Amino acid sequence: MRWKDGNFKVYATSADFNATKLGYDHHPGLLGLVEAEIVAAGSTAQFVFVERTDPNSKRAEFYIIPKEASADTHSGKVEGPYSGAQFQEIRIARQLPDFTWRKQKKVT
Repeated sequence: MRWKDGNFKVYATSADFNATKLGYDHHPGLLGLVEAEIVAAGSTAQFVFVERTDPNSKRAEFYIIPKEASADTHSGKVEGPYSGAQFQEIRIARQLPDFTWRKQKKVT
């Protein structure tokens, strides 16, 4: 696990230990919310937000996941993908802080 907020987790996949996804841990079971490649994550009391790099286009995408009343389940609702400009507007409107976790780049 790379990052965690409650039941929300950025985790490595078993197929590729470098690829990271965002999921919701139901104990047992994990609900996948945003596919690889998650490169940054953050949260507030109301939202989890992540930056994803599309593995094919290398384009940055941003997603916002509302936290729900029950900590035991999640509906799977995900907002996005947003462009960088769209995310900045939403970030200001919802007063989202900076990302608290960034994936370390591979040194080659």
